[in-house]
Amino acid sequence: MTDAYDPALITRALGIAEEMGIQDVKVGTYCFLGGPNQESIAECKMLHTIGVDAVGMSTAHEVVTAQHCGLKVFAFSLITSKASLDYEKKEYANRAEVVAVGKSRESTCRELMCRMIKSIAAERGTSDPSCGCSM
Repeated sequence: MTDAYDPALITRALGIAEEMGIQDVKVGTYCFLGGPNQESIAECKMLHTIGVDAVGMSTAHEVVTAQHCGLKVFAFSLITSKASLDYEKKEYANRAEVVAVGKSRESTCRELMCRMIKSIAAERGTSDPSCGCSM
């Protein structure tokens, strides 16, 4: 599938992230791998070699379904662990650390999504997007 993500929504999200002062926002290549396990070092090396920037266990199926339904799609991933490419270092993803990183960025992610929803609602002339975000 090509052009899965809507360029206008990506541009909007990048602008909102900049307004919020989020420093570490990147646009890149996402790879879906089945879970519920972390990637092996061999998988990470292969994915790094072919230019993958982020790996996850979700998103891809939802994007394909949304595209099939004719929806405009935007997605983002919160990177919660760094891939190890070195067998000698014995660095492995730690579930507790992954959860802690997610919780530490929860309010930022929520604010980004609320601002995205508000921005889209305002563009469409909708005053209440019914998303739970205070307008």
